[in-house]
Amino acid sequence: ADVYASFVTPTPSVGSLRASTFVSDANRTDGIDAITLCGSLGVFPRGINDTFHFCRQPNTQFVQGAPGYLYIGVFGFAASRFTIAVKLNKCSSESCSNHGTCGKVPGSSTPVGVVSKGLRSTTDCFGNGVCTVKTNADGVDQPTCVCDPAYHYDRPNDAQSLCKVPIPSISYVEHYNSSFVVYAQSLDEQVDIGQWALYTINVQPSWTYVHVQLDAASVTSDALVLVRKNTLPSLDVTHPYPVQAADAAAWASQAGTQRILLTRAASTLSDGLLYIGVYNTLYARSSLAFSLNVQANSSCVNASRVCPAATSTCSPALDGLCACATGYGGAFCDRGPIAHRRVWHNASAINISIQLHPGQWTYLTLDVPDPDVAFIKVQLGNIDAAMPLLLVRGPLETGLPALDLGASFDFDGMAAGATSQTVVVPVSTACSGPTCYKIAVYNKRFAADILHAQLSVQPLAALSEVYPSPTCGGNGDVTICGGRGTCLDSKDGPSCSCKNGWHGLTCESPNPMDMGALWYASENASLLCSVCTSTFSLPNDGGALFTLPQSMQPNTGIQLRVTNLDGVSPSVYVAE
Repeated sequence: ADVYASFVTPTPSVGSLRASTFVSDANRTDGIDAITLCGSLGVFPRGINDTFHFCRQPNTQFVQGAPGYLYIGVFGFAASRFTIAVKLNKCSSESCSNHGTCGKVPGSSTPVGVVSKGLRSTTDCFGNGVCTVKTNADGVDQPTCVCDPAYHYDRPNDAQSLCKVPIPSISYVEHYNSSFVVYAQSLDEQVDIGQWALYTINVQPSWTYVHVQLDAASVTSDALVLVRKNTLPSLDVTHPYPVQAADAAAWASQAGTQRILLTRAASTLSDGLLYIGVYNTLYARSSLAFSLNVQANSSCVNASRVCPAATSTCSPALDGLCACATGYGGAFCDRGPIAHRRVWHNASAINISIQLHPGQWTYLTLDVPDPDVAFIKVQLGNIDAAMPLLLVRGPLETGLPALDLGASFDFDGMAAGATSQTVVVPVSTACSGPTCYKIAVYNKRFAADILHAQLSVQPLAALSEVYPSPTCGGNGDVTICGGRGTCLDSKDGPSCSCKNGWHGLTCESPNPMDMGALWYASENASLLCSVCTSTFSLPNDGGALFTLPQSMQPNTGIQLRVTNLDGVSPSVYVAE
């Protein structure tokens, strides 16, 4: 008898096309006929003539790149009984004419905590999917790989259908079962602009927290780390669930380190698979080199990286794991020491000298026990060539000021590079201690120089000390409300009803844009032509970005006119 086999023809026989049919040696006299397929599935299965062990030249019809069937036919010359034996992984003892290898991924012996190439300890679907039998369009049951999200293609080719190739936006994927550290410094490990490096970790039932720290090593890159359960991190705000975690404040201030903490106590951590995505955003100008430290534990042993012993106490029962010592703040108690002052009406103004390097922050907290104090005037003066920002948050706003949170600040003074910035906030809520009024000064990362400035805090007792005139007059919308609100007179004096997107006593402070909306807008930025019109719609808190196709030339300008079509007043910002 002779044996025929084909990936193409369901009934291979002597009459089948030779270009797609494997045939056993017809000249054997020992009663055994065999066909050996050699090579890795998805690479080049080859038919070996069993006498000469010669791998015939493959073509597209000889290659079965995806899960499927090998059809076998037996041609008998006379009536007889015969046995068909199929042996898998024969290549483990075959040289395959030096044309292939067997096996695809490490087995279950892969040590826990050591990086593995597949999410599962299986050779099916390269460990990145589950092999499932489905019925195809011809009504034939067909083995099919249901790939994990990082490997899912809507119309896959052979290699993609095997869950072998990550989707185009992912540079590489690595899997872990315990704490790990990654140093992605070499060129083949760095992440290109607009690409992701993806890591997974299986959360164990005993863990009480998972801490993720990303340190960017390349200055002209723009790193962003996101953590999400069960599915890929994404910048697509139209699919917000499952919720993902990010250190938006660090990203907004261009800090070199981003940190994310998930805890059982805060209900942000649960058993299952966590995806950790490191993304080099489209704001970058070079590939991203970085280090990633992921620490998971059931207790505070070796938790000094998360909660510094000098400034905090660690307890798994706390939502944030860290209880800050007096004079320190922030999620990881790494902001400080923070000075605290009390504001009294008859006392002199509080004056503090500030010196900040580019990228540095300093903080001051206040409480107001005096009922005669109606307003607090905070001023940052004597600003030199640096690029500072003065932020103030009140008692009802939790947390220290940060660039991703709402705060009162002098937008016009900051944008114009004025020598001083002034913020006035009302004292409307009784409070005491460091959570009352929070003041922050930030010297931007790309500032031209070290900031040397004077911070002053002055109590105000009357509304007349806030506004330049006791009534709105004929031009109060501009002189009192800065052109961003409507001035209203009352028996107590003028006040401002701010336009959408602005707040503050004089409408001096823009509302913060949601960082997720900004990231989504940055991924979908449009180019502006020299003279053009674009019509678009935005949801609440949504944003759109437009960029010039090339740098502005000397002695040229740009004019933008944004017209609303439904009565909404959008905020428009231009930056260089």
